[in-house]
Amino acid sequence: MIHYVNELSTTDELRESMRDSGDHFPFSASEVDGNEFVNNCAKWHWHHFVEFVLVLEGVLECCTPKQVLKIYPGEGYYINTDVLHMNRMAADSPQVKYRVLQFETSVMGGSEAISEKYVMPIVRDAGLEAIRLSPEDEPGKRILGDFAAMFDIAAEEPEQYEMRILGHIVDAWLNLFLLSEPRLCSVSQVTDIASARVKVMLAFIHDRCADAINVDDIANAANISRREAFRCFRQVLDTTPTLYLLQHRINRGARLLVETAKSVTEIGFDCGFSSPSYFCKAFHDLTGVSPSRFRRESGMKKQGGPSNA
Repeated sequence: MIHYVNELSTTDELRESMRDSGDHFPFSASEVDGNEFVNNCAKWHWHHFVEFVLVLEGVLECCTPKQVLKIYPGEGYYINTDVLHMNRMAADSPQVKYRVLQFETSVMGGSEAISEKYVMPIVRDAGLEAIRLSPEDEPGKRILGDFAAMFDIAAEEPEQYEMRILGHIVDAWLNLFLLSEPRLCSVSQVTDIASARVKVMLAFIHDRCADAINVDDIANAANISRREAFRCFRQVLDTTPTLYLLQHRINRGARLLVETAKSVTEIGFDCGFSSPSYFCKAFHDLTGVSPSRFRRESGMKKQGGPSNA
């Protein structure tokens, strides 16, 4: 079964769950139209399972605390377990469509010795966040081939579905190991503590963004100083707690404008803004349009009508 995704669902801790995979075979295949996301962006999140992505159209940027991968059609990437990351459409790309495969490494089974030799060195390496997959190198080409085969199987769901998928997962993982082996444990783990703190602060922001919170409140959520909060955000996300809070509030407002019939004033207060005028100004500064125009044009886009530039 293929899931068609236009919104990222996470817990308050920003942890994504696998979509309807079932306990017997934790595997999921999805197709994503990045233009359907608010601001063409899948917000910061993480998950306990591993993930492979293949870009079909446009240019996708995968952002992690240590790098930004710009992925073109026919390329892909691997995201490790528990890695904070965000997907967004590149600024110079008019659209982006991509496919996502997610699975628990436990599906590979095998002996403990095989797991310790080939699986755990990758998932335990905190320095290994994301790996670009290119058809220009042999391991990457093979992984992308297995990716395509698994997606076809997921769409058709033939007899022995799980075993057919499993064979491609094992082949893809072997090539991922060959691709990542030279860099295992070679990347500095300086940002590990900062990343853990940022996860806590992001969860606090997402849970309390409607309240009158400030940077001191955000820092206190992680039991650190205001200065340390700024350092962690800059090191991990290349932004500040203040700007992230503002952007999250605007993103929340954009969703409410599209998904509810609430007034602009109500939405502004629901998103933590002290006045309707401040909400409208901040919204325009970040999106380039007013909340009312955003609602109008988003509604026309959903109906397939033209939008007035």
